[in-house]
Order: sequence, then structure tokens, then C-alpha cells
Amino acid sequence: MVLIFVVLGREGGAAIKPFAPETLSLSGINQAAAITLWAMVGFEAACAASGKIENPARNVPRATFLGALLCGVFYFIVCSGIALMLPADQVAKSNAPFELFVATFWSPGPAAFVALFAAISAVGAVNGWVLVQGEVPYEMAQRRLMPRWFGGTARNGVPVRALIIASVLASVLVLANSSRTMGGLFTFMALLTTAVTLWLYLACAVVALKRRIAVPAAVAGLLFGLWSLWGAGLEASGYSFLLMIAGLPVYWWARSEDGAGGDGLAAE
Repeated sequence: MVLIFVVLGREGGAAIKPFAPETLSLSGINQAAAITLWAMVGFEAACAASGKIENPARNVPRATFLGALLCGVFYFIVCSGIALMLPADQVAKSNAPFELFVATFWSPGPAAFVALFAAISAVGAVNGWVLVQGEVPYEMAQRRLMPRWFGGTARNGVPVRALIIASVLASVLVLANSSRTMGGLFTFMALLTTAVTLWLYLACAVVALKRRIAVPAAVAGLLFGLWSLWGAGLEASGYSFLLMIAGLPVYWWARSEDGAGGDGLAAE
């Protein structure tokens, strides 16, 4: 981000090369909306570990809203700089646009370090999602929304069952699409992740409308969610619907346990 401002200061008021009108389309805009939403998916992840956070009533809302705001501003500045200051065809063909930006306006040497830092950032994001994919099924099992088996923990309190199942399923999904190119795999996984999450957001918007809570925001969220689901495309949206339907047997399993009784949450 610092390099963007340095380049802007050096270039002064140089005009930005206009985009070719023929490269823009309604379908492209719709898909861009879905991918943009993907960048913010999981902003509410701090809520998943609220039971392990000190003073969650204060710290969880702060982490959620301030984190989303700061990330949104950072994403906007960095992505706008890359999109507006580099040729669109080069960005579209690049698997590492941040490295391309630094190599173009600085030199290839520092660009390699930027690529390394991007990889470290990706590993950090994976660590966060590993936490979430364990805590969410665990908390749902505690509330009888998933089978009690998923609430099983190791002796140190880690929800190991949920972690293993979620990691295996995610790995299988990636391997099933390994025939795609790196860029194609990234785009598909981003759209699929967004589409899967949108069903939850849409459900929250419907519940808010039903209970007359923040009606204008709920209407806006519902419309934007439907638009993004459409923009994700038939393939990603279809897979997301199938994944949602696949969760019904798990939910019925949890409901049947409520009738049978028993806790089933013993530590391993």
C-alpha cells in the first residue's frame, strides 16, 4: 500500500488509461460482485470463538466491526491501485498481481519478497479458518443444531472431531477440482465459498424481515445476496445448493438425538 502512494506521488497527475468499453459486461459485473463479497466472507468469524474470548460482549463486536472496516479500506486501496495502475490484460493473466505490481513499479527482487509475504498472509488466513471450522460445528453441537458427536473434544478442549471432518471435506473438494488451472481453481473456490455463505446471509435477512428488525438493511442485504448468488454463476450456486441439501441428514441426525436423550459430549 505504501508503494501505491509512492508511485502516485512520483507520477503526479498522470491520467489513468481508460478501460476498453467492450471488456465490460453485465455478467462480468455480476461475477465481480460475488468475488468482492468473497473477500469479506467470514467477517463475523470472531463470534465463533466467543466462548474462549475474554469479555466477549465488548471484544467480539469490536473485533468484528473494526476488523471488517479496516480490511475493507485496505482491500479497496490496494486492489484499486493494482486495477487502475496496471494494464488490465496483464492483471488478468497474472497468478500473482501483487508481485506484478511491485515488479513493474519497483524491481523483480522486492517483488519476490512481496510474493513471500502474500504466502505468509495466506497461511495466516488458513490458521483462522481452521479455528472457525472447528469451533462452528462444536458450538452448533452444543446447541443441538448438529449431532452431539461433533461436540467431542480432546483433553485440552480442542474440538478435534469437527476439525478432522471439516479438513477432510475441504481437501476432498479441492482435489476434486484439481484439474483446473491455478487461476480457475481460485475463481471456482472463491465463488463456491461465497455462494455457500450467501444462503446463511439470506436466511438471516429473511428472519430479520420476519421479526421487523432493521428492515431497510435486511431488504438491502436480501437483494444484494440474491444478486451475488446470481453473479456466482450456475455452477457455483448449484454446488452450494447441493452442499446445503447434503447437510439435511446431519440436521435430522441431530434432531433424532434430541428425542433419544443423552449428552454424548465426553472428551476423548
